[in-house]
Amino acid sequence: MEKNNKNIVKIDNYESSNWIPYVKYYLDGRTKKVSNLLQNIEGNKKGSLQLKELFEINNLFDNPKPLEFLSILINIGSEDGDTILDFFGGSSSTAHSVLKINSENNGNRKFIIVQLPELCDTKSEAYKNGYKTIDEIGQERIRRAAKKIKEGTNADIDYGFKHYTIKEVNTNTLDKLEKFEPNYVISDGSILDEFGINAVLTTWMNEDGYGLTDKYEKLELEDYTAYKCQNTIYLLNWNISDLFIKALIEKYEKDENFDCNRIVMFGYSFTLNDIQTLKDNLQQVKNIKGINVEVITRY
Repeated sequence: MEKNNKNIVKIDNYESSNWIPYVKYYLDGRTKKVSNLLQNIEGNKKGSLQLKELFEINNLFDNPKPLEFLSILINIGSEDGDTILDFFGGSSSTAHSVLKINSENNGNRKFIIVQLPELCDTKSEAYKNGYKTIDEIGQERIRRAAKKIKEGTNADIDYGFKHYTIKEVNTNTLDKLEKFEPNYVISDGSILDEFGINAVLTTWMNEDGYGLTDKYEKLELEDYTAYKCQNTIYLLNWNISDLFIKALIEKYEKDENFDCNRIVMFGYSFTLNDIQTLKDNLQQVKNIKGINVEVITRY
């Protein structure tokens, strides 16, 4: 048997050996393993009572899952720092359970809750109390659960959440996209207005691996506002100018900490001439600072 510098143990003649390797676990830092035998679990009736206690409304949602049951499943199937995904969000019992678990062990599990904007029955208690769609119930539950848990435990955890929606592109916007011609059209920013800056940035940042929780900052140079997330600059606004390009190059040259190596452009806001002018000028950055800036145009 020999051990190399990569902490890999090599065993010769394993079949003829009188011993086998095993992993030794130490007591320090260990916790009790969650049992996979579910006992004494109350059903949806308990879940309904928990929802009633939180909202002080009877029959707000049909068959919500009890927190204890979900907590057991989450503890079995995940570790601290994991993200729990629930594609049938309902009343957000899963999110409530994640917050509860985090408060008990000062953990950092996260949740993603997906729910269609399904309409509540106009005769239901939910509708009578102002909740027009099921996702509205789920959002309010997260707020109320977070407030209750914080007041009851004062645990130092993340109680917040972000709400994202998928918006269908209207016919007018699709028509503009089909007719867009970057060789000739001088953009007026109308296509960007249809989507919204925040929606485009959120979509692209997630696509670029920054996730849904990372933040961007404004990068204001001369008469233009760009957006920056870590090492990526996003150019969305249509009124780009030579003054901005000059100021951007100067920032690369003079700011030692400015080392963005990727620029993403919203293609509908620029002509091909705009894009090429930026690329040509960025060659100076490579020559002076040694950074090869990749320019990506997205439509």
